[in-house]
Amino acid sequence: MNNWYDNKELSAGYLRLRLLLIIYRLAGAIALKIIVIPVTLITFLTANTQRKASYNFFAKLYRFTNDKKYKPGLLKSFRHFLTFSFSLIDRFQSWDGKLKLNDINIADAELHNNILSDLKQKRGCFILSSHFGNIEMIRGVVPGNIIVNAFIDIEHTQKFNQFIAYINPASKLNVYSVTKDMGIHTAAVMQDKIESGEVVVMMADRMPSTNARAICVNFLGEKISLPLGAFKLATLTASDIYTYFIYKNNKKYCMYIYKYSSDLDIEGIANKYIKKIETLILTYPYQWFNFY
Repeated sequence: MNNWYDNKELSAGYLRLRLLLIIYRLAGAIALKIIVIPVTLITFLTANTQRKASYNFFAKLYRFTNDKKYKPGLLKSFRHFLTFSFSLIDRFQSWDGKLKLNDINIADAELHNNILSDLKQKRGCFILSSHFGNIEMIRGVVPGNIIVNAFIDIEHTQKFNQFIAYINPASKLNVYSVTKDMGIHTAAVMQDKIESGEVVVMMADRMPSTNARAICVNFLGEKISLPLGAFKLATLTASDIYTYFIYKNNKKYCMYIYKYSSDLDIEGIANKYIKKIETLILTYPYQWFNFY
């Protein structure tokens, strides 16, 4: 299988995002979902690479579990695409300030409150994120004075920041590109932000477009590669390390938090991380958006 970055990912583009946002604000989320359905169908029919990726994902689930409910098919893959499209509307709600903490069912409210208490006392943290669920909605569940810094592999970081500023000028979400090789400078920037009481978020379930070093883990009965740099940077910051998952259970937003033990090494963190993802996607397979 080709690396994900060898193919152009499906991207709405800045102007199209603006258009969708205008429709959302004028007509609401339900109207936008109605519009998105035929658009998603056209995309599904024309995006051969991504459609095959979805099909192969369900095939892996089926092989791993031998459970017929995961047996791949076009309807399953279309639902997969549609869930991904609807997740963009959920992001609009979060970025637009419509999502409140009370709207989310938190699995470990005590741990979440401890994190918020640390942040208020200027003790930042590192979050290992993933393409499961909708981590972008984290902006809606932390106080407005907390700064969230997302380090992601995105080509048009400046335009993305421009869009976030447009949708919510008061947003404290900053996006940084990690398409270039990460090193001591990146670690120093992250450390500085954490020591300032900010949150650093980094995706750890997809290899970057650079020739990065990898760490091998077991996922759905197969060996896969995860970016070593994400886990190494997390440990170098010498801060508390968490994984947040924000996903939907029926129509209710849910949040699951996991705190990594301080005695775990890089390999231990990577294995714990992928097992948490594996457990969740077996229950919510349509919310696994790692299309590669």
